[in-house]
Amino acid sequence: MLSEEAAHAFVDERLVDDEGLCAGGQGGQAIPEVLLIVPPFLKPGSPALGAEILAAACRSQGMDCDVLYANLSFAARVGDATYRRIMIPRHGKPLGEAVFAQEVYSGLPHPAPLFATATENAPNFPWDEPAAGERCYDICRAQTPGFLEETAAAVADLAPKIVGFTATVQQTMASLAIAKTVKALRPEIFTMLGGDASRLPMGQALAEIAPMLDCVVAGEADLVFPHLCQDYLQGGASPPWVIECAPPTELDQVAAPDYSSYLRQLGDLQAAGGLPETYPNHLLFESSRGCWWADKSRCRFCGLVHAGYRRKSGARIVAELRAAAERHPGVLLQAADCVMPSGMPHEILPELIEDGFRHPLQWAIRPDLTPAELLLMKKAGFAHVQPGIESLCPSILTAFRKGARAHQNIALLREGRSMRLDVTWNFLFRIPGDDLEEYAGLVRLLPALSHLQPPMTFSSIVLQRTSPFLEDAGRFGFHEVRPSPVYRYLYPPETRIADIALDFQGRWHSALDEAPELRADLEESLRSWMTTWRDPGTHPALFKVPLAGGRVVVQDTRPCAKEAIVLGDAKYADALAYFDAPRTKRQAEEVAGAAVADLLEHGFVIDWDDRYLSLVTRGHGRSRTAA
Repeated sequence: MLSEEAAHAFVDERLVDDEGLCAGGQGGQAIPEVLLIVPPFLKPGSPALGAEILAAACRSQGMDCDVLYANLSFAARVGDATYRRIMIPRHGKPLGEAVFAQEVYSGLPHPAPLFATATENAPNFPWDEPAAGERCYDICRAQTPGFLEETAAAVADLAPKIVGFTATVQQTMASLAIAKTVKALRPEIFTMLGGDASRLPMGQALAEIAPMLDCVVAGEADLVFPHLCQDYLQGGASPPWVIECAPPTELDQVAAPDYSSYLRQLGDLQAAGGLPETYPNHLLFESSRGCWWADKSRCRFCGLVHAGYRRKSGARIVAELRAAAERHPGVLLQAADCVMPSGMPHEILPELIEDGFRHPLQWAIRPDLTPAELLLMKKAGFAHVQPGIESLCPSILTAFRKGARAHQNIALLREGRSMRLDVTWNFLFRIPGDDLEEYAGLVRLLPALSHLQPPMTFSSIVLQRTSPFLEDAGRFGFHEVRPSPVYRYLYPPETRIADIALDFQGRWHSALDEAPELRADLEESLRSWMTTWRDPGTHPALFKVPLAGGRVVVQDTRPCAKEAIVLGDAKYADALAYFDAPRTKRQAEEVAGAAVADLLEHGFVIDWDDRYLSLVTRGHGRSRTAA
């Protein structure tokens, strides 16, 4: 069986020779004293940044440390498509956690309610097949016992002193299940768990119901974890049951990741036909932690842990990018940052561009970047951006305290299409104090935006741990707040669910609650927009091409197009170009004059968020993926 072969291969690469010497002493891999395990359901197309940083830090202190990508062997077992369907918690239902919860705790209710394809507040994926969740869950459950047995046997054969687990999205139950199985074979192995799932108070509540864990490490353990391991290996002194780590203040002190373990194990599984040759599809790096915008004005819906903004030096960022691009030519380098450092476009990108650096990059960005800044990013190799758009409704953005306006979000979508940047964003709605007329206006506006990249998902607001909306729920109009009911299918009754939950539900009033037909129209408009963009060859287009004499031709293939081709004289071209930047009504009338009415009539320019803005992209109408 494939996963068994992979497990044996992982062990064989580290076995001692006939004289009892570590293979690593002869140029191979040493038997690890510390083994970090990456459990399902981390994405198989990329290595685990946190685990690799910790492994590099341990090696720098003289310890033999390796990373076991158990997520890859499980993906090969169940099939890549099945794995990817489960790994994203669609509709707020963590099926990946449910797959392994049954192996950790007895007596849990069957998670059949998690198979439903829609809930009131959860993200909407319009092309989900209703039965896909249950079918994929059954496939995974059938493979789980064998996977756990073989993974634990591989760990037992290696006999590391310490086994650590990294748990982020949908990795907690798999971590506990593997730890439980390992302990049954090798109770002397010291087990530790860290990652986002271990932050306090979650980590404390988890430790109370996880006897298979000897230690839970909360917080950023980059500098602390190697010393914990070293102390244990040298003297056998066990660290505290739950330990909280202070975040490193100087990120240049944090070790750089080495992805050789991931690439080696991925290659073995690909050679056996278990995983696609297209992996890795991206590699993670980081240039900063925290959010510099949150230091100024924290977004109220955001549940990201805020430990204060810190960033690496420009020299360190440039060095890591150059090294990664040299080692992994053509592979997308994706920043794990909450948001791109504010000085990145002008401080770092010009140096990379001048040196000829051009490598696929992706960062989360602020949506108010200028076209000039986006152009610098494009020249450096950016292929993808993830702006925090969240909504196109002005009042919702104000309530979120995003610090960016709706017309800026639309302008970024326009520039992304012009520059052939893939733009990943989500649409949130239904919050206390929202505006019914604004929703109605948005429904009328959306057809004009059909040539711009749609959101990946849309959903009602979700209350997340540590978000201002949750921490001060009553002030913001959220009442009867409680943990999401999904956790009853994952944890035993004695669990302090309020301390372990990430997502919460509540009661609040939205204007859409009184207008179900309008809500249906809004959701159908968003769903139609998203569905249209599934096929890259059929994206609508709205673009302009300059002609001799200052004239312009505009081609429009949107379903709402008034004319397929519009030819404009120099004055018309100037008027259209004037609205590349947002303008007030007064500016529009004074400068563009009579052309404004025609531009509005054709939907080339919109009146939204108290600004007039052009929707017309530059160049040709093909999308980046279709080019």
